[in-house]
Amino acid sequence: MSIRHVVGLAALVVGVAAGPAGADVYLSNTDLAFGTAYKKLTLTQSMFVVNNGDQPFHVSNFSIGGADTDDFSVAETSTCRPLKELLPGDRCRFDVAFQPTADGTRNAALRIFTDDVFGALSVTLVGSGTGFAAPKDPYYMLVAAPAYVEFGARAVGEQTAIVRILLQNTGTGNTRIDTLDINGRASRDFTLVATDCEGARIVALGSCFIDVRFTPLDEGPAGAVVRVRLLNGDKLYVVLFGTGGAARGSRVDVIEFYNAALDHYFISSLTPDIVANDTGANAGWTRTGRTFAAFPIPRLGASPVCRFYIPPALGNSHFYSASLQECVEVLAKFLAFTLEASDVMFVFLPNVVTGACPADSVPVYRVWNQRADSNHRYTTDLAVRAAMIALGYVPEGYGPLGVAMCAPV
Repeated sequence: MSIRHVVGLAALVVGVAAGPAGADVYLSNTDLAFGTAYKKLTLTQSMFVVNNGDQPFHVSNFSIGGADTDDFSVAETSTCRPLKELLPGDRCRFDVAFQPTADGTRNAALRIFTDDVFGALSVTLVGSGTGFAAPKDPYYMLVAAPAYVEFGARAVGEQTAIVRILLQNTGTGNTRIDTLDINGRASRDFTLVATDCEGARIVALGSCFIDVRFTPLDEGPAGAVVRVRLLNGDKLYVVLFGTGGAARGSRVDVIEFYNAALDHYFISSLTPDIVANDTGANAGWTRTGRTFAAFPIPRLGASPVCRFYIPPALGNSHFYSASLQECVEVLAKFLAFTLEASDVMFVFLPNVVTGACPADSVPVYRVWNQRADSNHRYTTDLAVRAAMIALGYVPEGYGPLGVAMCAPV
C-alpha cells in the first residue's frame, strides 16, 4: 500500500498594515498552509499580531470566512481575544486548527478586526483533506514541538539560550527529511546551532531535534522560520519570533502596588502587570508611589531575577530573587510554587557576606510577613524596612540588613 502523509506547513510572510501616524501592526504570517490531514485528524498552525508602533490598538474581533469555513477554527489556546488591547511592543497569537471535512483542497480566510485603526486584516488558510473516499493507508504526520518559538526580548547583539525543537512523527508510516535551513525576513537573527534531522529517516512515533538561538541584529520584532524539506518535496515550517531590545544600560521602573484587602505588596516592571493593576483589571491594587530601577534586558554584571507565583492556599503572592542558587532552591523546596519567569528583570547581586552593593547601585531590602498568606515586600528605603519589621515582618537576604538585590541608579 502507498504511504499517505500529513505535514503541517506555515509560510512566514511578513505583513505591515497601514494606519494613522505612529500606528504600525506587524503580522508574522499572511497565510497559513496546513499540508495534508487525514480525516478526523487536526493540524494547528500559529501566527502573531504585533504592535510595532507607538500607539495602542485593540484586536476587537475575528472571524473565519470563505468556501470551507467548517474545516478551520481558532483554537482556545489563542491569546488574541476580542477586545485584546495591544500596547506598543505587545503582541498576541492566533492558533488556527485545521480538520478537513472532505478530500481535496480546502480554503478559508481568518479576518482580524482592529477597531478601525487598520480595518480588517486577512490571513489566507489552505489545507488538503484525504482518507474520506478510500480505506485508511499508513500515513505520517510530522509535527513540531514547540509548534512555534517565542524567544522574547534581548538586547541587540546579545544571544539567547538555545531552544530545542522536536520534530515528531505521530503517524503510522515512515518519512525521511532531506534538508533544513532558516529562512524569512530576519533569518540572520536566528542561528541553527545543531540538528540530527537532516537526512534522517523518521519512523512512526520517532523524532529528531533542531537547536536554535536568537541574536537580534536590530531593535524591534524579528521573525523567521525553520524550513524543513522532506525527501518527497513536502515542507514543514516552524515560526521563530523574537524582539531586539534597546541598547545596554537602559532602565525600567519597578512599580510597587498594595492591596488593602489582602494586606499584600506586589512589584513589577512589566507593562501588562502595571496596566492591569492601574486600570482595575486586577482588582484592589493601588500604587504606593515607591519604585526602584532595573534593567529590562541582560547587562554585563547584572543577574536575572526569577519570579515565582505562590498559590492562593499559601499566599496568593509572588516571590523574587536575583540569586540563581536561591531560585533553584525555591524550585526544589516549594513544589507548589510556579516559576513564572527566570529573567523577569535584571539587577546586581550584593556581597553574600556583607550585603554591600556594587558601585552605582542601591540595596533592595526584602522583608517577609511570617503569615500563612505569605507575602514579601521589597524596598530601597531603610525607614520603610524598619516600619515593616515593627509590624512583625522579618528581614531576608544577605548581610546584617537583609539585602536581596541591588538596583541600578
